Amino acid sequence: MHSNLTLGGEDKFNLKYLEKMLKDEDFQTGLPTFLQIADVGIETIALKKTDEEELNQLLDVIQNLEGEARLKKFLSNAAQSKKVVFTHKIEGNQIDFLDQELESAGTLQFLVLLYHILLALKNGHLLILDEIELKLHPNLVAFLLGLFQNEAENPLCAQLIFSFHNTAFMEFLAPEQLWFAEKNEEGQTELFSAADFQDIKDLHQRNLENLYRLGRFGATPRGL
Repeated sequence: MHSNLTLGGEDKFNLKYLEKMLKDEDFQTGLPTFLQIADVGIETIALKKTDEEELNQLLDVIQNLEGEARLKKFLSNAAQSKKVVFTHKIEGNQIDFLDQELESAGTLQFLVLLYHILLALKNGHLLILDEIELKLHPNLVAFLLGLFQNEAENPLCAQLIFSFHNTAFMEFLAPEQLWFAEKNEEGQTELFSAADFQDIKDLHQRNLENLYRLGRFGATPRGL
């Protein structure tokens, strides 16, 4: 089986989707470790229900609502409401952020990617990502790629296919893992692997990004 994830630049982070992620026991188990390694500034992420103190505050606000039934319905809905709490460590203090809008787009994007990647690793699936570096720091991309290349983290041999434009990511790939897309004179797209260039001596020991920048693999925008 495989899953396909496309993250566009205008996609908005959906709170219900985050709730779904946080209810996943495997995701919650691995989340603290991955947050620490990724160093995104978040200690924990938790899904919490509205507590009694908050309900009392709501009660003070809505005292003027007419009708007991309406009041009970309002409080019942409030009791079932949930909020996502991002706990940050700032100058040695743990501070709760109750609004996802306070989190960077890169951090939220990282959480979505991490969730899908952990699912793929757990089930041994193929995951397809378009523009993996979108909104993510290169170090975070390197970390995510490393999960697939680590046998301990990927015992079921899950696979990742992704597109990218940042040539620095070539550093993390073997020649047979790096594929190029290039249009020919007829406008047709040709696919070929770095491993196809058998005339390059000691290819597996060479810096693939440097070779690409020197034009050894082609697949560069025309006119450059």
